Amino acid sequence: MRARAYLAMIRPWVVLGGVACSTAHNGGASDDAGDPSGTAIDAPRSIDSALVPGDAALIDASPVDARPVDARPVDAGACESPNLGTRTAPPFGAPTITTSGLLVRVMNNCSFPLWISGSGNAGGNVLQPDQAKLDPGGERDYDAHTSFSSARVTAFKNGPDQNEYQFVEMNFGNGQLGYNISYVDYIAVPVEVDAACGLTACYAPAATLLEGCPTQLRESDRCRSPGGWCINHAGDPYCKVLDQTATAALGLAKCKSDLNSWLAGGGSQNNIGTTPSVYGCRDFWASSPYCCAIVNRGMVAAADPYAVCHFYETTPYNTYARWVHQQCPGIYAFPYDDAGEQGGYHQCATREVRITWCPGG
Repeated sequence: MRARAYLAMIRPWVVLGGVACSTAHNGGASDDAGDPSGTAIDAPRSIDSALVPGDAALIDASPVDARPVDARPVDAGACESPNLGTRTAPPFGAPTITTSGLLVRVMNNCSFPLWISGSGNAGGNVLQPDQAKLDPGGERDYDAHTSFSSARVTAFKNGPDQNEYQFVEMNFGNGQLGYNISYVDYIAVPVEVDAACGLTACYAPAATLLEGCPTQLRESDRCRSPGGWCINHAGDPYCKVLDQTATAALGLAKCKSDLNSWLAGGGSQNNIGTTPSVYGCRDFWASSPYCCAIVNRGMVAAADPYAVCHFYETTPYNTYARWVHQQCPGIYAFPYDDAGEQGGYHQCATREVRITWCPGG
């Protein structure tokens, strides 16, 4: 699992359309290995040069952000369900450690124990104690120091490094924190991430979270993303459903331009990729957030491809992504789901982040 490439969450490309949202939401997609075994598919994107200039040594030890989690609304994309559910987990207690860098606070509100591991820079900074058991109702504080970039905080269900159960992505450096929840690879358990930058959360009850998962993608304790599932099931009809709309998208002016740039950069006409690549935004589709997003959302023939209220209305579309947004509005469901401000990514200057597993019970 440690071999999976960590992806940065600050990218320079401009989001789709003019949806009224904070400018802090300008990046954040996960990789779509789609497989908890951890095979990396997309290359890492470094964020260090994108952070606000400064020197990590200048970060002071001023009090961390400690505003209550219910003081801010949950971030969700426009036109997604207003019924986000509620947090039923108790508030965090007072911090148990001090740090001149980032304080990572974790709570387990699930009915079962979790084993928590956090690492950044492909393993260069590991939160301690690593892989420690967190019983139901327990919380733990970690010192992530002054740099915790390209990082994941992961919960395992069946013991240390056993059954990766969900992860949160973040980057911290020069006092800037960026974070998001990603269900790009799979969805297994609801999570809440809260900091001064904003609140991103899924409050669906853990016991019913997986109800409605597309049949092909359902496993015993998770719903797999089609981007990963179709790698090993390319002959299944589910892995061909976007072929025609993907071809149609390549006829649009913007996609033609992106394709020509990709080919000029060494891409192969024989490796553009069909439905499995679109689900995972791989091959050509990795180079064009716009084109990958409109095919996944069923917006290829739309007069206004930025009309977020009409995402997932016109078939065919990525049924996994539509279902994830129904269960957990405002969460990444495919790699370029931040196109059109749908991903729930946040970035700001802060020194504390709180992660709650099963926040809605």
